[in-house]
Amino acid sequence: MILSQTLALLSPELVLVVAGLVVLGLDLIWRDGEKKEWLPYVALAGLGGALVAVVALWGREGVLFTGLYTVDSLVLFLKMVAVVSTGLVVLSAIEFMRGRTPYRGEFYTLLLFTALAIGLIAAATDLILIYLTIELLSITSYVLTGYLREDPKSSEAAIKYFLYGAATSAVMLYGMSFLYGATGSTNLSEIATALREAEASLRGVVFPAAILLLVGFGFFGDPFATSSGWTEENEIGRLWQRFMTYLEKEGNRIKRVKNREIHYEVHIGHGETDLTGNVEVFVGMEVEELEDLPVQTLVKILPPTKYAVFTLKGEQITSDWARIIYHEWMPGSGYEEAHRYLFQLYDARFKGLDNVGESELDVYVPVR
Repeated sequence: MILSQTLALLSPELVLVVAGLVVLGLDLIWRDGEKKEWLPYVALAGLGGALVAVVALWGREGVLFTGLYTVDSLVLFLKMVAVVSTGLVVLSAIEFMRGRTPYRGEFYTLLLFTALAIGLIAAATDLILIYLTIELLSITSYVLTGYLREDPKSSEAAIKYFLYGAATSAVMLYGMSFLYGATGSTNLSEIATALREAEASLRGVVFPAAILLLVGFGFFGDPFATSSGWTEENEIGRLWQRFMTYLEKEGNRIKRVKNREIHYEVHIGHGETDLTGNVEVFVGMEVEELEDLPVQTLVKILPPTKYAVFTLKGEQITSDWARIIYHEWMPGSGYEEAHRYLFQLYDARFKGLDNVGESELDVYVPVR
C-alpha cells in the first residue's frame, strides 16, 4: 500500500495527535489566562477534524502494518463514537475545570490522546497492538483520574485505579501469552484459524486464556459498593433484574444448583466499610460444583462458620435491621462478627417489594 493511502487510513489518528500537540503547545505559549480559555475549543476543533476524517473514510477498507491494524465500517463507527463521546466530555469539563486547576491545557491534551487510544484499540487486530493501546488508554486514564492533585479523593482514586490496572494488565498479558503459546501467532485472524484447526485437547487452553483476558478487559466492572437496601430502581434492584433476566435466558447453563427456588444476596465488607458504610453486593445461587459454571459467572466461596439467623417479616425487611443486629443485638449476645459479610436468603416466602407486608426473608450473620 502506497504512503498516501496509508496516511489517509490513519488520518483520524493523525489529526488527534496533531490536535493534542497543538493544545499542549498553545498552553506553553499563551501566558495570558484569558487566552487559555480557548484551549478546550481548540481541542473541540481537533475532535471535529477527526470526525470529518472518519466520515471521509466511510466505506473504505484496508489493512496496515502487515495485519496489525485494520479499517472497516465497524472500526470507523467505533472511532466516531469515541470522538463524539470525547467531545461531550470536553464540553462538560469547560465549566467544571475552570477555577479548579491552572493546568487545563494538559487536561484537554490527555482527553485527545484518550480518544486516540480508543480509536487504536478499535482498529487493532494483533494482541501486541491491543496490549499497547490499552496501556496508552490506561496511562491517560490514571493521570486524568488524579488530575486534581489538591483533591484527596482524586489522588486516592488514581492510586487505586493504578493498582487495579497494573494487576489486571499483568493478568491480561499472561492470558495473551496462553494464546500465543497455543497458536504460535499474535494476529487475531491467525489465532482464530489455528484454534478452528486445533486438536480438541488444545482448545482447552482457550478458556483459561479467555478468562485471563477478560480480567484485563473488564476490570472496570468490579461489583459496586452500596450502603443502602434495595429498591427496584437503585443499584441492587437493577442487579437483581440483570440476574433474573440472565436466569430466564441462560439459567439452564448453570448446572448442579442445590435449589433453584432459593436465591442469595451477599453483602461483603471491605477496608472502608467502617468509614463509609459501603459494602460490595452480589446476588446468585448456591451450586454443588464449580467446574460446570459458565465462564461469565462470578464465583464467591464463603468460609464455613457458625451463623446467627434472623427471620425478617413484613415491614422489618425495609427497616434498618443491620443496625439493630450489629449495634443492639450483637454486643449483648456473647458473639462477635466472624467475617466481614452477611447474606440474605430469598425463597418462596418473599413475595416482592410490592407485597413486602406478606413477605419473609432470612438474614445469615457469621458469628463466633
